[in-house]
Amino acid sequence: MVELNNLAARLQRGDFAPNVFNIYCNQQLSNFAASISDQAEHRYAQDYAIEWKGENVLAKPHIRCGDARIHFYHDIKTNEIVIAYVGRHLRDKSTN
Repeated sequence: MVELNNLAARLQRGDFAPNVFNIYCNQQLSNFAASISDQAEHRYAQDYAIEWKGENVLAKPHIRCGDARIHFYHDIKTNEIVIAYVGRHLRDKSTN
């Protein structure tokens, strides 16, 4: 979480362009995943959905921490990083 916070601060300062944020995350955060599987998005979208500024969005990028996950949303308009979920692994393609 500390490193994600550091990357978010750099994004806010304009140290790098918003469209490369995931690349920086991939380089700096161990166990980073830029998205969720297509199956998870289609079958379990409600698990990843949050309301942000009056809009429903999906918190796809995440950091794996053993069986836990930290899902977040990158608001490209404002360059804000929103922590959407911290907890057990959400349903995905491995869910029966």
